[in-house]
Amino acid sequence: MARDFAIALNQELKYLVDMGLEAVQLIDVLPPYTTDMWQIEMQNILFDGVNATKFWHVCYGSVDGQRDVFDDHATAMMALFKESPADVIHLEMANKGFEELAAFRDFPTDKVLGVGVIDTKNMQVETAEQVEASIRRALEVVPADRLLIAPDCGLGYFSRTVAYAKLRVMGQAADNVRRTL
Repeated sequence: MARDFAIALNQELKYLVDMGLEAVQLIDVLPPYTTDMWQIEMQNILFDGVNATKFWHVCYGSVDGQRDVFDDHATAMMALFKESPADVIHLEMANKGFEELAAFRDFPTDKVLGVGVIDTKNMQVETAEQVEASIRRALEVVPADRLLIAPDCGLGYFSRTVAYAKLRVMGQAADNVRRTL
């Protein structure tokens, strides 16, 4: 069933790229639960011939604004990350307190790491200084040219006002850090 689904989605992604889509994203809840390599076989089918930037978001859950996965799985998932055809792999880290960040010292050098620096399980808007500190932590593990700053998963559950404020702070913090690099 997964293979048939990957084949069907591949056709849809190619159609969308032909229409002008520049990036595609796989939102995936499975890797924290199992690191079976058949997942990568399905990604290879899904992304085959898709000439767009390929994002793989590993979701720790955001049902009703709550995380579903509490254990650390980054080290176990690293084999998947290395074999994935994705260009960018994004994980939430702010809500987890960056507990898994050290595992990404072994992150593949041919991929970009998307680091969640905005907590999307907490309605309180971070300060630019807090987000800057998170970005700098990530830069200790992944160089700037392979780091994507992003919110954690689940920002869509927030009011537009709070989401906008969080994204504005994230952009301001990224600009502040970028000026020092």
